[in-house]
Amino acid sequence: MVDSGSTSEPQPSSPPNSTKHNPNAESAHADENEELAEALQNRILVLKKQFSMLQQELEALRPHKARAEKCSSDFYKSIRLLLHDTQDETYAGSTAIVSKVNSIKNWILSKLYKEIKDSHSFTKPPPDHANIMRILDSRASSTVPVAPTEELETMFVHYFNRLMGQRYFFYEPEELEQLFAVYFGESDSLCPKFSSKAHQDAIASLILGTGCRLVMMSKQMNFLNPKVYFDRAMDLLSNIEPTLNSLDQIRLIMYISLYLLVSYDHNVKFTMNIWELSGLAIRKITQAGLHRFNIPAVETAKEYETKKRIFWSVYTFEKVLCMTLGRPASISEDEIDVPYPLNIDSLVEIDAKDLYKLQIEQQRLQYQQHDHRITYPQKISRTYYLIQMCRVRELELRIGNLEQSIAVPLAASMIDTAPHIEPQFNARYQKIETELENWRAQLPLESEFLDGLRREIPFEYLTLCYHRSKMFLCLTRIMHSVDTDHKSFHALLVEISEAAGGVCKAYMAITKDPAFGYGMFSLHSVFLVGIILAYSILNLDQDLLVTSQMWKFHNYLRHCSVLLSLFAERTKKAASFRILFDRLLEEGIFRATAGSPEMPASPTTFYSQTFESGDLELRNLMDILNSNTENHWNISDEDEFWEKLDSNRTLHK
Repeated sequence: MVDSGSTSEPQPSSPPNSTKHNPNAESAHADENEELAEALQNRILVLKKQFSMLQQELEALRPHKARAEKCSSDFYKSIRLLLHDTQDETYAGSTAIVSKVNSIKNWILSKLYKEIKDSHSFTKPPPDHANIMRILDSRASSTVPVAPTEELETMFVHYFNRLMGQRYFFYEPEELEQLFAVYFGESDSLCPKFSSKAHQDAIASLILGTGCRLVMMSKQMNFLNPKVYFDRAMDLLSNIEPTLNSLDQIRLIMYISLYLLVSYDHNVKFTMNIWELSGLAIRKITQAGLHRFNIPAVETAKEYETKKRIFWSVYTFEKVLCMTLGRPASISEDEIDVPYPLNIDSLVEIDAKDLYKLQIEQQRLQYQQHDHRITYPQKISRTYYLIQMCRVRELELRIGNLEQSIAVPLAASMIDTAPHIEPQFNARYQKIETELENWRAQLPLESEFLDGLRREIPFEYLTLCYHRSKMFLCLTRIMHSVDTDHKSFHALLVEISEAAGGVCKAYMAITKDPAFGYGMFSLHSVFLVGIILAYSILNLDQDLLVTSQMWKFHNYLRHCSVLLSLFAERTKKAASFRILFDRLLEEGIFRATAGSPEMPASPTTFYSQTFESGDLELRNLMDILNSNTENHWNISDEDEFWEKLDSNRTLHK
């Protein structure tokens, strides 16, 4: 027996032929490992550096990071530096409606507060203004944004379609219906018109944000927060693959522009402003050749018609900016020969062969009449309003060019040549007036218009365009001082008063529409309408007027005051317009003759027969509009406006 406690495992012995230890081989192996480790370490450093650079680029591409923090990408910093909006260098031409309105506002300030001395009541903004600002501020501060329900978002889409869908055809109505059917169904499916889910959701978010802003303006629902949708859209854009075609790029640019357009009083921060965005869209349009005529073909009929709709939608959008800012268009009219969109409801429902036949007939009419402004077929469809806006925007642009031609100051050596300008002005004036009247004459009946557009847009939008164009056209004649004859001048004042009144009546009708919205161009237009009416009433020959005319013109003034009040209730930027307009009437424009028992002297009624301009000298309005002096304040927003007002009072104490 063997004792288990004494048992031991035998120790292995070296084989008889084992190799002896070699110091040289060990040293070579160590050197090889060291080189490999060094190579791996260098590789790690390279990867870390690449990873760091990728992180920097990723952070730079995140929209919310780019807005909130300093960008870490040198390249992105450079781009932002080039695209930074410099407000102090912003130019508005002499023909711009904002230039006219700012000149009038500055003039009113200088007249109302020039002689005020030692008055403690004028050491701060007027009580009316302070009160309305307090109300608006309290509304904004007391409301807490809430998460919108599906019912609210459906309303946003409805308001967008009512106020934007008939003006801008970037997508077909059926395509947008499909988009929001997917959105509200919370489906992951992808609509055929979009390249990715991020692209699809970005467009939906921009439409919802714009519609949300329109609902806020119309319904005064201040608890809504459209910025949520805009921020979401910007974040989604960073996830879109960089493979969007030109049309999709233009669409995205314009949907961002539409949101910024209705958010003018919300100080939305974006890399580019609306003017630059619309210019970028026009550049991409000309790069893709959308402004030029193409030979139709069955295979490309729908694509060609889509391009026509996109081009003319961007065209009308930019023309409003040109009128507002008094700047030239991004593309010359001589370079445009693409026809108007076909006057049909939908590109989705029509067959390509039928569409091709319509395009061929439109081409025949274009060559026959030597004009690309062909409305065909002759009916009322969904695109009818867009087509009419294209035509009237062209007329408005020519009116602006006419005014600009007379706004150029003449040197003393050129005075002798001035009489030769008169016939040219008259000829251009008559031609524009004839075309404007012809455009109005071919408009359909209101019932036909409403039925054709499914009552989605009021007919008053068309009458508004006519009267506003007529007013601006007459204004160029008054500023040019063509009619020196007393009766001719009186007749011109009656004509411009009727046009201004037509603008007021149209806006009053539009405000009754449930989906009511307005922009800065509308705000400035209404203010200018009121000033022109007041100027006309002061200069009209009372002996040549009948009582009914005078009552009518005063009623138009009341409409202006009401409209400015409606605007002021919705945005703080409109408050100064309403305050100044009413103060203008109270402080010297309408002073009823003492002892007139028929008409009350209250300025809020605007019903009095005899007026005097007082210290405001409104009779010199044309000198104010024609003035090129540089001592006017540059009013960039309403807060600065009231600060300038306070500094003016302090200066003259």
